[in-house]
Amino acid sequence: MSERIVSAMHRCLAIPYLLTIIFENVVEDTQEKWPRPGSSTLAALAVTCQLFNEPALKVLWRFLPSLEPLVRCLPPHTFCFHKTPKSSEQLHISREIQSKDFERAAYYGAMVRILGDPSPRCRLPKAQFHPLVIPVLLSRGNTPRPLLPNLRHINVGIDEFRDQAVYPQLIMGPNIRSIVITIQGHPTDNYPWDNIRETLCKSPTSPSAPHAITSFKIVMAANDAQFLPHPDLLHVICSLQRLQVLSIPHTALTHASLSELSTFSDLTELDVMVKGDEIMQYIQMGAKGMSFPALTRLQLRTDDLRACGRLLELPGFQKLDSLRIRRLTNNSVWDMDHFFDTIKVRNSLTSLEISGPMLPWTLQGTNISPVTARTIEPLLSFTNLTKLFIDVDTFVQIDNECLKRMAEAWPRLQCLCLEDRSQGIVTNATLAGLIPLARSCQNLEELTLRVDAARDIPGFAKLGAVTACSSLRSFYVCTSPVKNPTQVAIFLQLLFPYLSEVWPGWLYDGGDDLIEPNDPLEIKYLDCWQDVVQLLRECDHGQHKPWVQ
Repeated sequence: MSERIVSAMHRCLAIPYLLTIIFENVVEDTQEKWPRPGSSTLAALAVTCQLFNEPALKVLWRFLPSLEPLVRCLPPHTFCFHKTPKSSEQLHISREIQSKDFERAAYYGAMVRILGDPSPRCRLPKAQFHPLVIPVLLSRGNTPRPLLPNLRHINVGIDEFRDQAVYPQLIMGPNIRSIVITIQGHPTDNYPWDNIRETLCKSPTSPSAPHAITSFKIVMAANDAQFLPHPDLLHVICSLQRLQVLSIPHTALTHASLSELSTFSDLTELDVMVKGDEIMQYIQMGAKGMSFPALTRLQLRTDDLRACGRLLELPGFQKLDSLRIRRLTNNSVWDMDHFFDTIKVRNSLTSLEISGPMLPWTLQGTNISPVTARTIEPLLSFTNLTKLFIDVDTFVQIDNECLKRMAEAWPRLQCLCLEDRSQGIVTNATLAGLIPLARSCQNLEELTLRVDAARDIPGFAKLGAVTACSSLRSFYVCTSPVKNPTQVAIFLQLLFPYLSEVWPGWLYDGGDDLIEPNDPLEIKYLDCWQDVVQLLRECDHGQHKPWVQ
């Protein structure tokens, strides 16, 4: 570029850091589309002038769904595509490839920071590799550093660690900090935990020390799947002492492993499964000093809510900001009144969730206490609460006075979910109970609540000035009784003027088909809510998609 052209350019555009910020906004920040939207524009900018070239390329190459783009950087004579007997194309690579052929791939490989599909459910388009492609790349590269020396995060399927585990050896360098291992299908007993242990516990810079990994996650396509703890996996976890984020919700931790994790000084996010008996053994062992001193976010899958409460009573957990409890089985009794009494000491929480798997209608409320005003009472001291999510398939029995107290206690509330799919049971909460929520919770965006919309529809003419909530976008009404769709739609429009989604809750996924109610009265309620949805949608001039086809 000539000196005259450079002088005509704004001096801010000559600062690489600012260019990077600009270029990051050119492409869509997603790992679920490939190529990422905006990539062609950024590629054009990369060849516009020399100053733009490197910053644009670094943004373009930061994320790859697979190694295919790098393989395509090899000389054309070194790779080709062949049809397989199953009619799919397979990428082959020449075994005659030389180390000098890797120069272009190595240049771009140094820019890659993130590799792999972001989740088991997101399968980005990529070529199928011949089984020898990765071994050839590893054996013929002949470079003193890995193919991706600056790689920091990897999403890798667990099968890549089987047998020779060539793929992890090729891509994992000294700068790896975050790893997500994805598992397709149902759990088995023959996962290659031994190879995972050997790979992660030997750093390229120091074979006797583990990688300096700060985030480790295992993600399974089957959300409710479980597998038994394996000694090699537990060894890996306990050896990664620099962990800040650990998510292994499908394998049950032992009390010994939990004890080790409680001493990790940098651990801020923890998502694990611990059975009640292991929690009690951990408590009986005695905590090693201050338990989980840096922990701010805890997700726990367990079969024993009472044991979970005992755990949270231990010294430590002072910095806990977010708590999510997931119910494992229907066999144990869950007394939420007692649990909320226990966790009153954690009133600095801003997010509290208790959930369980979707159950058939006939099992509703099994071994679970209902949600009442007594249940909510201990939580009213959580003045910073922004999210309360209770979905354990139980009954919600609160009234308008309770809703008013909740609204006044939680002015920062953004999400309130009190799931209740009961039918034929009268609820004491009515539409009038929503008025204090709208007035006090001006940041409320999502609401899940069963109310009696068939009676006590407030008249705004009598109420006078009512404070509307402009932030609410989604209202899941569960199985709320309703009688006058027009009046209900008018009420919701006046109280929540920007409400865009109203979802009735009679339909649920019972397998392959959606199941509708059988009771004539419940069918009438469902039809009325469809009319409410239609009225609100017509007001939006069809901009919003229908809630059900």
